[in-house]
Formats: sequence, C-alpha cells, structure tokens
Amino acid sequence: MTLGFTRFFAAALLVAMAVPASAQYITLNSRNLRFQLLAGRNITLTARGVPVIRQSHLYIVKPGWTAMYLNQDNERPTVTTWNEGDVQMAGATYETDDAVVKYRFEMRQDDTFKVKVEYASKGQPAELEYDAGYINANVLAGAPYTAQTVKGPVQGEVPWHATSDDQAKSQVMPLLSQATFQTVLGELQILVEGSNKENSTLRMFDARGGTQEWAQRNPVFLLGIGVPQIPMGPEPNSVTVTYRFNLRKANADAPTAEGQPVITAVKAARVPSSPDLPIIPRPKEIVFKGDRMNLGAGTVIVIPAKPVQEERQGALELQEELKNIYGLPVKILRSGAKLPSSAVAIIAIARSGQPLAIPMTREAPIPMPGQAEAYTLRVRGRLALVQGKDARGAYFGAQTLKQLIGIDAKGVFLKPAVIRDWPSLGFRGVHWFGGPNSWPFHQKMLTRIIAPLKMNSMVFQVDFSEWSTQKDIWDKGRATPKDQIRKTVALARNRFIEPIPLVNSLGHSDWMFVNGKNLDVATDPVKRYQYDPAQTRVYTDILFPVMEEVIEIFKPRYFHIGHDEITTGGVFPPKGSDKTATELIIEDIKKVHGWVKERGMQSMIWGDEFLHYPEEATDAGNAPSVEEAAKRRAGLPKDIIITDWHYASTPVKYPSVGIWHKEGFKVIGAPWNDWSNIARFSNVLAEEKAMGSLQTTWAGWSMDLDLVKGPSFPQFVSYLVAAEYAWNAGRGGPETLGYRPEEAFLALWDKGPVDRATHAGFTVDLTSVANTDMWGWGRSAPSMFGVEPGKPTEAPSGDQTWGGIQFRIGKPLWLAGSVDPEGARPRSVDVPLNRKAKALHFLWGTTRVAQADDVVARLSVTWSDGSTETIPVKYANNILAFTDLRQGGNLATVWRGRSAWDEPAWLRRYTWKNPKPGLAVTSLTLKSEGIEAAPVLVSVTGEQ
Repeated sequence: MTLGFTRFFAAALLVAMAVPASAQYITLNSRNLRFQLLAGRNITLTARGVPVIRQSHLYIVKPGWTAMYLNQDNERPTVTTWNEGDVQMAGATYETDDAVVKYRFEMRQDDTFKVKVEYASKGQPAELEYDAGYINANVLAGAPYTAQTVKGPVQGEVPWHATSDDQAKSQVMPLLSQATFQTVLGELQILVEGSNKENSTLRMFDARGGTQEWAQRNPVFLLGIGVPQIPMGPEPNSVTVTYRFNLRKANADAPTAEGQPVITAVKAARVPSSPDLPIIPRPKEIVFKGDRMNLGAGTVIVIPAKPVQEERQGALELQEELKNIYGLPVKILRSGAKLPSSAVAIIAIARSGQPLAIPMTREAPIPMPGQAEAYTLRVRGRLALVQGKDARGAYFGAQTLKQLIGIDAKGVFLKPAVIRDWPSLGFRGVHWFGGPNSWPFHQKMLTRIIAPLKMNSMVFQVDFSEWSTQKDIWDKGRATPKDQIRKTVALARNRFIEPIPLVNSLGHSDWMFVNGKNLDVATDPVKRYQYDPAQTRVYTDILFPVMEEVIEIFKPRYFHIGHDEITTGGVFPPKGSDKTATELIIEDIKKVHGWVKERGMQSMIWGDEFLHYPEEATDAGNAPSVEEAAKRRAGLPKDIIITDWHYASTPVKYPSVGIWHKEGFKVIGAPWNDWSNIARFSNVLAEEKAMGSLQTTWAGWSMDLDLVKGPSFPQFVSYLVAAEYAWNAGRGGPETLGYRPEEAFLALWDKGPVDRATHAGFTVDLTSVANTDMWGWGRSAPSMFGVEPGKPTEAPSGDQTWGGIQFRIGKPLWLAGSVDPEGARPRSVDVPLNRKAKALHFLWGTTRVAQADDVVARLSVTWSDGSTETIPVKYANNILAFTDLRQGGNLATVWRGRSAWDEPAWLRRYTWKNPKPGLAVTSLTLKSEGIEAAPVLVSVTGEQ
C-alpha cells in the first residue's frame, strides 16, 4: 500500500483473504513473457520465468480515504479473451454499486505487453490510487536508465539499495511518461499514455525501505498514479502502460560442482553460549561495572517474609528460567529463613522498604525513582538485589534480571549492573485476536514477549467466538473456543497484564451475520457490515447476551466496544432512516456505554469516526467534516476512553491527541507495524501525558503459532518495538536502538534449554569446490553496469566461532540463479560426509533479495541406511540475501560487515537438527531452484 494505507486498508487486506489467492482468470504468453490475472493482487508478469511485475492494485475511494467504493482485490472480474491475429487479447471488468473499472490486456509475440485501464465512479466524487506494477527490484536495481519526465529528459542509475523509508525521498525520477532501463534481463522500455494530465505520467519510487508488511515481503519499486490519490468523477478516464522487452541471451548451467571439500575434525564444534543482547526495554539508567556474578547449585532467591503476588511470581519466573533454560535448580526462601551454608549467590526481590535478612552490600542504596512501576537493580559480588517502587516495580525488575543471565564454557552467570528504571507511559498494551488454535500463540506470546518486556494490558478481540447464546453464528474458521479464552485471560492476570475484551458493536459488526443469520437487523442484507441501531433486537438478543458471557470470563475493569470505520463500508445510515449518521452513532454509543457503566466498567472506543482528515488527523479521520467531527465528540460521554489509532509513517505530530485531551477525554494511542510511527506516536503520547499506547495487530483473523514466522513476522516484532517505546518514549527513532528488533524478538521467542556441554564435530572447507571469492557476486553484474569495487573486501576467513559454533571459512560456492551475470555456474553441489552429526550448521546467503517464502534451493540429506530427506530452503525463513538486513525466522546473524562495494553484508547461520543422529550422514546436496536470488554456500559445520 501507499500513503493511504491505514487500519481501514489493513482490514481490507483481511477481507481480501476471502477471495482465493489461487484463483486464476487470464493467462497470456509470448516467446519469453507470461502474464496472469489472478485474484488478490491481480497482475503478474514474468520474463523467462523471472517476475517483473509481482502484483498490482487499484482502489477507488471516497475523498480522504473515508470510504471504499471499489477495492479490486475483493472483487471477482468478468473476463473475456480473444485473438487479433497473433496478438493475444483479454478484458476484465470489476464493478460495484459505486464504481467500475475495465481492463484491456495485449500480449504481442515480440515481447511487448500492454495494459489499458478505464475507470469511473457512479456519480459521486471519488479518488483513485492505481499502482500499475510492483516491479521486482532484482530486475531494476542498479540499472542505468534514460527517461522522459515532467521535468524533461533525465538519466541515471536505479539505486542498488534503498536509501530511505520516506516515499517522497525514494522517488527514482520525476513523474515519467517514458523510461528505458538496461536491466539484468536486457532492455526494458515503459511507455505511459493517459486521457488527461493527471494520468499521463507515472510515479516510480523505491519501496524496499518501507516498514509496511507488503514492503517487507516484496523487494519492489512501485510504479503508479495516485500518491497522493487523484480526484475523479463519473466521466470515464483511462491510462495505458506498455512494457517492451529486448532480452539478453540466457546463461547456461554448468554441471554439478566438482571437487572434494576438506573436512576437519574439531574438539569444540559447539560450546555453551547465550545471545549477546541489551536489556529490552532499555533501562533509563544503567552502568555495567565489576566482575560477573557466578551462579551455581548454591544459588538462592530470597523474597520478603510476607510477599505479595508480584514478588512471589517474579521469584518463581526467575527460578523457572534458571532451571528450564540453564539447567540450574535454585531454591526460593522467605526472608528470615536460614540461608544454606553452601549459598554461593543470593538473589533478592522485594518492594522498597521491605526488610530482607540477607548480607547486604556496603554500597549506598540506589535512589528509588518516584514513578509508579519503577525499580532499582544491583548485581555486585555475591548479591543481586531487585527493589521495586511498588509491587509491579519489583516484578518488572525481576524481568530485567532474567535478561542479565548469561552462559559460557565457565558456567551460568549474571552480568554486573547498576540500574534505575521506570516507564514513560502507564498503559502499555497489545491488541490481538483469538481463533480456533489461538491458545498456544497467546501462551507463548504472553510468557516470552509481552510480560518479559513489561507490557501490562491486553485488548483481546473476542466477538468471533463460541458464545453459548449465539451458536448459530459460530464461524468455524475463526471462532475462539471459550476454554481457550479463559486460559488466555487467566494467564494474562497471572503475569499482571490487564485483560480487556473487545466486542465490535456498531461498525465491523459482521460477526452477527455469520452463516446468513440475523440479516433482519443488518443495514443491508448483502453488505453485512453494520447493524441497524433502530432494531431493539440487536441489543436484547445478540449484543448484550454476548457481552454478558464476555464479562463472566474477563471480569474486566474496561470494555472496548469498537465503533471504528462505521461509515467507510456497507450502508449507513440504513436506507429509509430519518436520522443522520452522527445521530445514530451517538445514540448507539450511549446505549452500549450505559449498559457497560451499569455493570461497573469503563468503555473504550476507537477514535476515527470523531476526527476529520486532514485537519484533525494525519490519517484515520473518518468524520465527513470538521464540524461534524466536533458534533460527534460533543455527544460522547466524557468517561469513555479513546483508543486513537494512526498508522501512517510520516507524521511527527499527532494533533488528535491534543484535541481529545482539550475536550476532556483520556487517550490511548494505537500504532501498528511501522516502527517510526510507533516511536513518534509514543513521544507525542508522553508529551501530552496520555494514558498510554496500544499496539494493534492485523495479521489475519485467527492467531496461531504458524503466523509468527510467516509473512506477518514484522507485526509481531513490532510488539517488541512498541514495548520499547512505551517504556522509553522520546529516546530516538528505531535507528538509534543499538540492537536489531528482529534478532531480539527471535532470541526471546525461540529461547530454549541451553546445552551446557562442549561438543566435538567437524568443519567443512569449501575452497576446493568454490567458484568465487567472498562478495565476488558483488552487485551480481558489475561488468554489466560498469561498477568496480570501491575498497578492499572485508570478510572473515579461517577458523571463526560465532554463537558457540566453530566454522572454517574458505572460499564460497555460488550456485546458478536466473539473473546472474554472464557465465556458467553449477546448479548443485554434493558434499560427502560419512560422519554422524546431531546437527548441521550452514553459513549461506543469496546474491539478491527474493520474495518471502520463495524456494531458493533444496537441501537433501542422505543417511547410511539409504534414506533421504529434502528440506526446502525458503527465503526469509532459512536463508536471506547477504545484503538483506532483516531477520529470517530460523536464522541467526553471526557476522556483520561490508562488502567490496561498501554494502552492508551479513552472514547468517541456519541449523538443521538431524532426526536420525544415530546414523552417519553419508552426504548432503544443495540444489539451486534457479530463481533470481542465487544461493551461495560459505561453510558447513557438523555438531556431534
């Protein structure tokens, strides 16, 4: 998405999942090109199998993005195909009640492809955003170009790497009408024709620096119109884009790589190790000084004689961490109990002022901060002392202490530190969904991410659940079983996380209409989006009975009743109503709020329907005017808490926060997955002394463990970033963190028992089969683009130990890819081993960035009994480009440096755990799939 991408379009993406992504409507072919019109992102165009256009999209919206008239992703087209001589032709029409779009596609046998799109609204003012192509960055990156633009002829070279996450700063060239690129595939010419001035040129910007999920998933340049979107009306308009290719000769593959790698037995293929990460969130004040505090079997944890729940739970979690992760059993004692004579280390956790009968340090006490939930911590000599300003402070101090634990060949230890710490925001929450298999997700996320990072609130959206009073509207694919909700709520309370239910009332009330039920109360039986507030049965028979069940489980202090995007979809006000949207919205809120208040709870609502874009909000302002927005806010009960969501990456100030405060409302800011947005929003919330921050999740309707390392991975990493900035508002942007959020998240998420033993094994030196020097692929085609190295190559060599794993770094092996420079490269390599191994550790990467989940290669392992296993090597899962600075779900970054072209270059380790460690591995084979991201194998280590 582009600048208009907000929560509305996050929800639109979720709705799009209802259209099968595999639905295929049109296929056209030339000698080397293949075009397909598919469901979802619509258009793909490949040249010799290499994606050129990965996808496209078109939106027609109400001005200001306040309603959707046509989202092509959600509609099924009417399709026709025909031939005109040797030209393959096709047409596709998308139509709604509000707008119509007609496509005409032409595929010529000289490798020319043309797209013409005609668009119009049906009488009302509208705006268009049309991104003609998400162009594969592997095709364009580094390509010299000439172009005709609104500023005249220009020439240059497409940036090899993204230079900014700002779309305006990332424009490749001014608005273009014609451009010719000398790409790795050959020459590509793009021509643009339009029916008026606004659509006769296209904008091209580099989207690779974006933090949005679509930008993270796809390394692309965006080519389109409507950024910002352009006005349109009922008169037909059109834009035509032509792509002409003159492809260079394709490379031939060499046979399997020849040679015999050198295998060397080593005594310490793996030694005990723990990630070297900072404390997260970063403490306000911290000093590392002194010697480490060694922990052993004589370690004890001491809590007050009459501990509160937070002190007991903090001690228990620390005890479990030491036992389950580091294999170190320790006892918890209450103050006054006799300390064992074997006590080699004492860890004390208590509220400030609680007496502790332990040997105290002679150093002066650390001054306690005055803020709620603050704590101090000192690790010195044989004593680690955590003291909280209050009970929650003691618990949060224990979370920090867990992050000071380390292990090496000498044993388990605590890093020496002196800390004073407190939060910037009081409410630090996460919003998420349930789902049929959501409990394992919630359990792991609460215990490994949310609680350890000192978040204290959970908004749990539970409208799609198995409510006993509404069995006829259970959604089999989305409904959360009540027993799973109970377990999630109980665990949250156990970790001092306030459980807050969210049930959508007016707006997004489609949960009421599942299985075609309750259509008599829908504002429109086809567009089942809102209920009719005039229908009393909505409240008495559906909404309030569900909310009663919710209260029985949650027993909440707060109840979130939704109310976002009421006017952006469906039909509202209902046809025939004599009341305005504002009147109906306020009446409904007062009714639901009053019901909630009668039961002793405080209501929360989303804020977008009460702000006007752009005067009062940088996005998420869906009121039709400033005057109507003010009228709506004036009608709200003052004790409602506003969750004020804004997702755009560009704003530095958020005027809505001040508006809400001025009118007497408490505000919780709600960002999404743009890290700059999270940081900037938190700064404003702290400056305005807002109630806090709520990190939202839009990763599908059902949470489960498989989501976390899939395409939505950046969203879950954003939990960590949100926790950081809710605790540390005003401490710089994401670039100043001093750590990689993806790596930190995975270190916490994947934390498991540490092997305290040293393991022998073997290293594999690939020099004898190598065909390149380290970074020899450089820009993958230096001779083509006339690029020469700017400085000597920086790269590790020889024996290296990273993360406890020893590697022998010789020369690497570059396997074949589809956009390699000229020359033959092997498609596969065989490595004879004939050794047992409990695990194999690979150092590898790719020459270019690929799309998430693309299969880059296949790794086949053969055992001595003749059996084999083949593992798909998927991009962003178990392999990444050396210059892709993200984190793969199953990768560990072991080395960071720069290539000969002064590009950031990282080495990653992938570990394959042998399911048959008792059998010798006779050989392994790595075979490239031949996509544009060519695999490069650097080293292999076997752990026995």
